[in-house]
Amino acid sequence: MKRKFMALALAAAMTVSMTSAVFAADEIKSADDLEGKKIDLAFMLLDPRQEDKYCWGMNYFLEHTDSKVVFPMHCFEHYKINHHYLNCEDGRRWKNIVRDITGAGQVFEI
Repeated sequence: MKRKFMALALAAAMTVSMTSAVFAADEIKSADDLEGKKIDLAFMLLDPRQEDKYCWGMNYFLEHTDSKVVFPMHCFEHYKINHHYLNCEDGRRWKNIVRDITGAGQVFEI
């Protein structure tokens, strides 16, 4: 079933597993708790305030999970960081997984 998501609604940081169970923040004590998990949909940080480390968390998450769709968040209206990430050495390999948010109100069908 396809669902529409608006980029504006990406403020909620949650991941949904293949069994549709929602992981509560208190269930995840460290990044190791996500190792190998199958994730249908995730919202991950891509934060330009972190300068050259802006994508370390995103990369770690993608390298250690089996994710289908990931939306970047916490870009603070610097949407070009998404496009940059998906076209640079760090993010190019995730182009089919990470969605390129270009502005508020953007609609995605997944």
